[in-house]
Parts: sequence; structure tokens; C-alpha cells
Amino acid sequence: MMSTVRAGSWRDLSTNEMSYGSQRKISAFLDSSHTLNWKDLLSMMPEYNPLQMQQLSQQEARGKSPTISLLSHMASRGRTVGQLYDFCKTLGMNRICELIVQGLQGSITEHQSRRTFAYSSFHSSVKRTDQSDLKPNAKPSLSPPSSSSLHPPLSHETTPTQILSYEDVKKATGDFDNVLFSEGGHKLGQGGFGVVYQGQINLGEGNREVAVKVFVDDANSEMVLQFKTELHTIS
Repeated sequence: MMSTVRAGSWRDLSTNEMSYGSQRKISAFLDSSHTLNWKDLLSMMPEYNPLQMQQLSQQEARGKSPTISLLSHMASRGRTVGQLYDFCKTLGMNRICELIVQGLQGSITEHQSRRTFAYSSFHSSVKRTDQSDLKPNAKPSLSPPSSSSLHPPLSHETTPTQILSYEDVKKATGDFDNVLFSEGGHKLGQGGFGVVYQGQINLGEGNREVAVKVFVDDANSEMVLQFKTELHTIS
């Protein structure tokens, strides 16, 4: 039976804002040789041509998922979860529609509150905390890293961790603009940890260009630890 979908802001989410787990479940269906697959989904979008279909097909030869590549590319073109749902519904991909809805259960606010945001400048790292931890109109506070932090021991000095609000990070990245940076947007790329955006943040010394990473929803502590290790390596 098809799930009932309520109209709401979930339709405006970018296709890469679905959890990686949800994308994997969807790709398990669309990557296969079923009667309807990712090629049928691609054919619903006029901006794609046969050459691009061929390029996505080559992902299979490299052992990668053409569906996940397509979802990422759709996000860079401004396509939303609502459009993805409508395409699948038109094609009769009822199971895919159910997977989309299951992956977006809960309010958008809850969906966003589970994310961890981190950015690196030359000597800075930032981690998002809940809005309740910040006083209204308060300036970002400086505090030394906790001994219980996931940061590995460092043999050199680093700038203390600085706390920023979600709204600050959202504004810095153009509301997590998914247009590629090379095309005038903010998205720098996407990897196993999540999506990286370019931004401008005022740290009290004028605007500084930073990279903001949005972790996938199912990121575990090992992934976060590995990312932080890499963060300190380049800082």
C-alpha cells in the first residue's frame, strides 16, 4: 500500500539531504535490472541527454552506484525530494516513493537538529551545538578543547574551538546552496562523510573564507574522529 504523504517543507529538501542509508535503499532498487530503473528516472528530466546517461552507466563498470551519482547530480541542478517523489510516482515506482517517505519521517526541524556542522579555516574548527546552548544575541564564545574531545593530541598550538549558531552557518553557506562553487554557488563537493560547502564567516577579524561540512545523518563516531584527524592535519 502506498504511504500517505503530507504536503510540507520536506518537498523542498535537496535530493542529497536524504540520509545516505535512504539513498542506498533507493539505489538497491534502481541500480538493478528491474523493469523500471534509474534510466527511467533520468528520462523524466529534460536537462539530461544520452551522453550523460552513458557517463552514469560507466559508474556501474567502476563498481559505483549510478543512482547515488544521479541523486547527487540532481541536487547540483537544484532538484528536490518533492520532484524526485513526483517523478517516481508518475513512473509507478511505488516502492521508491515509500522509501523516500520512510527516510524523511519526523519534522524538518528534527531532521536538521541531528546534523553536525564543522568547518575549517587555517587554524579554526567549528562544531554546531543546539540553539538552546546559546544565549539570544550573544557573541560566539571561545573555549579550549575538552580533554574528552575526539580531537587527537596535538604537538603544536591551535586556535581554540569556537561555537557558532546553526543560523550563522546557514547564512554563511547561502542556506546550504547546492549549486556547485565552480558555477557560482557554494557546494564544493560530496564524499563519504557528507557534503562540503564554501562560506564566509566573520570570526571577529573580518570575513574569512571557510569550508563547511554537513555530515550524513548516519555518521558514526569513527567517521567523525577520522574527519577531525584530517581537519587537524591540514590546519
